[in-house]
Amino acid sequence: MDQKIVNYAQGDLNIDKQNIYNYPPNQEPPQPNPHNLSNSNIPKFVGRDKELIDLKNQLQQSQKLAISTLTGMGGIGKTELARQFGWQQWREKAYPGGICWLNVATRQPVDIGTNILDFARVNLKLTLPDEGELDIKIRYCWQNWLAGNVLIIFDDVRDYQQIKDYLPPQEEKRFQVLITTRKEYLSATIATFRVEVLKEEDALDLLRSYLENNRIDTQIEEAKLLCQDLGYLPLALELVARLLVRRQDCSKIRQKLAENGLEEPILDKNPKFHGEMTAERGLKAAFNLSWEELNSEPDAQILALYLSLFALAPFPKGMILDLFPDEDGD
Repeated sequence: MDQKIVNYAQGDLNIDKQNIYNYPPNQEPPQPNPHNLSNSNIPKFVGRDKELIDLKNQLQQSQKLAISTLTGMGGIGKTELARQFGWQQWREKAYPGGICWLNVATRQPVDIGTNILDFARVNLKLTLPDEGELDIKIRYCWQNWLAGNVLIIFDDVRDYQQIKDYLPPQEEKRFQVLITTRKEYLSATIATFRVEVLKEEDALDLLRSYLENNRIDTQIEEAKLLCQDLGYLPLALELVARLLVRRQDCSKIRQKLAENGLEEPILDKNPKFHGEMTAERGLKAAFNLSWEELNSEPDAQILALYLSLFALAPFPKGMILDLFPDEDGD
């Protein structure tokens, strides 16, 4: 490998960057504001306007590398909030240096580093050295990143050690980092931003976004009770809303939820935990009810069981067909 590249990656800032940061022949330089954000699969994002503003303010307050953690229970909407924040900032062109989304939960640590390199190649058009250790290549990326502020999003972090070696340099204040995690605490150096359940009116708006003809408003009191049953948890509300799209009114759904575990005894009556436990029981009941709805489609249940054996990552359809040759391919 060219010794100039090694020296630059190791921090020698006196080297002429024009001799290093070049593009392949006949390739245009990158455009400002690149991103790899995925599209949302929800019809309307509701109830988080204040959180979007507060999160932006928190990230901008730091005088060095800014890191904020979106924390909260499963199903609270941390990933969707991070995604919507990313899209909002992209539309506002707040990060001309790019927005890089990194999935963490299903990845080995080395894969996170590889994904950073992939973003640099594809979105920044950065020519990386062919040789050298992964950490040197990543440092090379940080120091040659496209000009302007940059947002790096690590989604679903289980442990700080997963990402510790892949954070931008502390002195690079143009980089901002957003982390989603269920952990209440990752590191003393990271600011925490706790995501709470929806307010009642926002929960009703979420149901409305899935249903036509003002169905929710024609049975508003039952709908309010349904939101309460589900602890105003976005994921549980989404699951139930998808059931309401097909059939049944709110009162029937509430009855079925009760039959599927919503009325399990509360183990701890302490008000501090009551709201979260209600939401967790509501989510469990919503999953049970969704599974029950597949009883009329046993092939769909079988497919779901097979899919549950795979990681939450893309994989070829042929892997399933090879493992289960006796099943109908369709």
